[in-house]
Amino acid sequence: MTTTGTSACGIPEGLTVSGITTSAASLEWDAVSSATSYNIRYKQTNSSTWINATSSNLTEGITLSPGSAYEFQVQSVCAAGASTWSASSVFSTLSNGGTSALPVPDHVVIVVFENHSYSRS
Repeated sequence: MTTTGTSACGIPEGLTVSGITTSAASLEWDAVSSATSYNIRYKQTNSSTWINATSSNLTEGITLSPGSAYEFQVQSVCAAGASTWSASSVFSTLSNGGTSALPVPDHVVIVVFENHSYSRS
């Protein structure tokens, strides 16, 4: 896998993430016209260790940890060499046992109001 970059190949743009679950996501990017393949790297945002992959497509499915923040970058590979890495795209996986990243309330309060004045009791 080539990791050093040159300007011989365009830098991938349009990085997006879809299909995010508790343990997986699909990384996607726009095509670079002269690219024959793409190098992908991703990591938890609090880590310094990148996980590397290679793809000839414009998407890469990856396995992740629940409730964690990640970043990823893409590098295009052309006959003349590889591009520099793209800007990072950041996303988070869902928490374990939930389909939403929103917190679950621990209690609910119901307030009932009357629709007439106090003197009409």
